[in-house]
Amino acid sequence: MLRFLKQINGERGQALVIVLVLLVLAGLMITPTLGHAANTMLSVRTIEKNVNGLYAAEAGVKYALCNLESVNLTENINQMEVTVVVVEEEAPFVLYSGELIQGKEQSNWVSVDSKIIVGETTPYEYKIIVTWQAEDGAEVIHLKEVGGRLPVGYSYIEGSAVVDGNLAKRDPDELFEDAGGACMLNWELETPLPSVSENNTVRTQTFQIDGEGNLEGYYAWILAGVTGEVSQITGTLYTITATAICPETDEKTSKIVCDVLVEHDDSTKNIISWEVTK
Repeated sequence: MLRFLKQINGERGQALVIVLVLLVLAGLMITPTLGHAANTMLSVRTIEKNVNGLYAAEAGVKYALCNLESVNLTENINQMEVTVVVVEEEAPFVLYSGELIQGKEQSNWVSVDSKIIVGETTPYEYKIIVTWQAEDGAEVIHLKEVGGRLPVGYSYIEGSAVVDGNLAKRDPDELFEDAGGACMLNWELETPLPSVSENNTVRTQTFQIDGEGNLEGYYAWILAGVTGEVSQITGTLYTITATAICPETDEKTSKIVCDVLVEHDDSTKNIISWEVTK
């Protein structure tokens, strides 16, 4: 290295050329570096704005969940203007096998419920209860399907549905997971179809489940010959759309659309779907 420096000092013309080359290289490197830094700053600002808009839209949805009404929030959230639109569906809806289905007026002729009987250790007993509650003059209600959603973290124990008095004394015809990771099971009932009536008001489907976790988020459903789909979760469907807008540019930074089923019995709010768009 010392030898190289001595050669440069002794040959001034060559040293000047090297310096000029270094300056050119530095200039070539500085321009794209500065451009990259500028683009990075713009990207960071855009991401920050979108995140602020997302949080603001979420706050709008939470407001709508409490009030179930359309509104323009009077105060900005995260420096964003938030507009909330709530649309109420006229017909009642039921949550059947993980899907929203428009219900029928005759659904009050029969009801379905579920409960988990907890012991000191698993397995636990899961019981689906179908009850005839029709008005005078209603016909016998035949049942075509029965099923239920298990709590997340629990699974069906094979062979546990072989119980006297069950609607179906065999394992489920369908066994799958929903989007939330919960086990869903369903029985297709065979002819002659079982029924509920004024003389036989209650039928059950009992089986065992095993696992661990919170015992929540489970429900049952049936498919009946007269009433169609009947679910433990029945209510009014609301579609909530919350939009966050940057007041400085009028740019829509985030939009959230969610469907909420408000149960008729106790006003419990079930978020069925949640979609983030822009």
